[in-house]
Order: sequence, then C-alpha cells, then structure tokens
Amino acid sequence: MLVAQTVTAVCAGLPGTPRIAALAAGWSVTSATGSMALCPTVADVWLALLSRSGPNFHQAIDARALVEDPDGLAAQVLALGQHLARQRPLAGAQYGTASLVRVIRDYAAPS
Repeated sequence: MLVAQTVTAVCAGLPGTPRIAALAAGWSVTSATGSMALCPTVADVWLALLSRSGPNFHQAIDARALVEDPDGLAAQVLALGQHLARQRPLAGAQYGTASLVRVIRDYAAPS
C-alpha cells in the first residue's frame, strides 16, 4: 500500500496521471487511456511509469524525494525510482530483459 501511495504522490498533478493499486502479488498501473500493466516488483512499477512518462516525471520523483523522511520506506521506493530514471537513457525507451536485470542487480548490490 505504501508503494502505491508514494508513487501516486509523485504522479499527482502530472498530465495523464496513472492509477496505482496494490494487489496481493504486486501492483497494477493503469494509464489514463485504460491500459494496464501488472507489476510484481517495485522496479516494474517504476519501469511501467517511466516507459510512458515525459521529462516532468523525473523532476517529480526528485521533488517528492526531497520531502520524504530519508530513513523511511517511501524514501527507498523513491531512490529506486530515481535510479531507474537515471538509467533509462542507457537502455532506451524500452528496457530489454538483460538491461533490466543489470540495472536492478547494480542497484541492489551492497555499496
């Protein structure tokens, strides 16, 4: 539920705001046109949004990260969104499976 709330807060006020809903096995992301993506991971939620977003979306993620408690779970959700948004140009508009695995593996690797 927290993931859906956090991502919804990022999207608030952007054109074509998607709906994010928590499911038993992940989340659904429904676009303004009604297309839906089922997302089993938080990374999949961000990737579904990034594949349909404009440049303002990256700024919205950064702006929301500034107002969250840096030690909270929402901050971790936003940090993953920021990381994937920065990686998006490297993989192009659509992530291939190998690219996605590499980005998530690199993000999850201990520092």
